[in-house]
Amino acid sequence: LVRALADPDDGEIRAIAANALALFAAQDGGAADGAGTRAALTRALADAHRGVRLNAAVGLALRGDAAGLDLLGRALSRAGLVALDVRDLDLQRNALLNAVRGVVRLSLSADGGSELAAQIDALKPAVEALAKDDGDENVRAIARQGLERWRKNG
Repeated sequence: LVRALADPDDGEIRAIAANALALFAAQDGGAADGAGTRAALTRALADAHRGVRLNAAVGLALRGDAAGLDLLGRALSRAGLVALDVRDLDLQRNALLNAVRGVVRLSLSADGGSELAAQIDALKPAVEALAKDDGDENVRAIARQGLERWRKNG
């Protein structure tokens, strides 16, 4: 997957590889990562393909790495996703779900009182807005679940 993430010719393949690496982290927090996985995801934050960048940010967040926090913050609203050129509603839904999961994961690992914790806490209203107002029930449900985890551990 790390090699596929570096494929210079195919942004879709890179996006799929970054998504797969994010999913592996969702299962075990990155415990099964091979050498160079985190570095490859960090490099992918600068990829030309929006899907690669978004999936890399999620993959890093699920590993407790906030390098893509700014991007995750922009992906916590449909307007932010449109600004990132994510216009397809299915892609938006998936990006919203992943951004919520990533931000919530980071909220659970940030040291209270730190600058990072304050940056993450500043994103909570965006998750609350998704939980209350998003037009997709699945997005609302995942946002509510994320907020519940946030409250229990915060």
